[in-house]
Amino acid sequence: MHVMTIKVNRSSQILTRSLKFRKIYVHIILPLDYTWQIVRDRVQQFGETESVDMIAPGVARVRFALIQDAERMRGALTGTSVEGRTISVEYMH
Repeated sequence: MHVMTIKVNRSSQILTRSLKFRKIYVHIILPLDYTWQIVRDRVQQFGETESVDMIAPGVARVRFALIQDAERMRGALTGTSVEGRTISVEYMH
C-alpha cells in the first residue's frame, strides 16, 4: 500500500492566499513508481479532483475544483514520507 507524503514551502503558502477563489493545480513530486491512478485514489479523499496527470515519472499534476481541498490535502499529509523519498507540493495556476 502506498502512502502519500507532502511537504510545502512558504512560497506555496503565499501563493495559496492569492488564489483563494481560483481552481488550482498542485504539482506533486512522488516516488517514481506512482501512477496517476494511485495519485487519484490518494487525493480524492480530500475533495473533488478535476484531473490527475503524470507529467513525468514521479511527478503528478492534480487539478482540484477548490483551493480549500488542496489546502486540506496539504494539511493532512505534510510531514510524512513515502518509500524513503521526501515528497514536495507546489501550487500552480
